[in-house]
Amino acid sequence: FHHEPVVSDGPSAYFATLPIKNIVNALHQNGIPAKVSNTAGTFVCNHLMYGVCHYAAQKGNIKAGFM
Repeated sequence: FHHEPVVSDGPSAYFATLPIKNIVNALHQNGIPAKVSNTAGTFVCNHLMYGVCHYAAQKGNIKAGFM
């Protein structure tokens, strides 16, 4: 599956719909280091993030992301 789309007729990418900045701020307030990343990495993490976001987009009104 190397260099092939996760969903052949899906969009090129998805953005998380979770309140990411709020989550990072809450983690910081509790002394937990965290930062926002604009990528889920490659291979398994990317495949999982894309699949979850694609499912959420198809079902509607579901927040999705990768931490």
